[in-house]
Amino acid sequence: THQMPYSSFPSPFALHSVLNGYVAGGLPELLQQGTELSYNCDPGYQLVGEGRVQCGPLATWSLPLPTCRPLLCNYPLNVTNGKISYGGKTVGKVATFKCKKGHYLEGPHNSTCTEVGEWHPPPPVCAPVDCGDPAPLQQGGLDYPATTYKNVVRYSCQLGFALKGPESRHCGSSGLWSRQPPSCVPVTCASPEPVPMGSLEGGGPWGAGQAAQFSCLA
Repeated sequence: THQMPYSSFPSPFALHSVLNGYVAGGLPELLQQGTELSYNCDPGYQLVGEGRVQCGPLATWSLPLPTCRPLLCNYPLNVTNGKISYGGKTVGKVATFKCKKGHYLEGPHNSTCTEVGEWHPPPPVCAPVDCGDPAPLQQGGLDYPATTYKNVVRYSCQLGFALKGPESRHCGSSGLWSRQPPSCVPVTCASPEPVPMGSLEGGGPWGAGQAAQFSCLA
């Protein structure tokens, strides 16, 4: 039997078109039984359904035409000690990164949802602010676990010296240690109470470990 070709029978192209997609190689001039159409999606869209359909003997397609839906980038990206503001998750949308107080960005400030469904460039790292090693304390010592944000340095003096200034300082969000550093000053004693019928030899002040000498009046 001879099969009559189906031209556009008479069907407008809209009946064979897919929103945000296209027929690979273009729509043929004649649509007849056995004609196959292969559909692709525009960049930024992904195919849902069967991408290949065939014209049947009753001028109907063998399968429902596919659809093209927007390609989505997954939520969420993860930035430890930071936060992300999303402008959307379709292709071309931008995610913006900010770090929490006491941290700074190492890497890009934003990423874009690409046509392959991935964010690019990859998210940054929010690194803690580092105040650096505090200056050494003359005639004393200092102890601290780390030099990054919120860590604390504690000061102490050697025997015979007293701390003048704060006992501790913390690393601030600006990358500076709080307050001015202390110093270790020699411990001194003022003159002792007078002794009846006696006199104090020499004058003060006296340093740590020094003794005051008395003599009795004749």
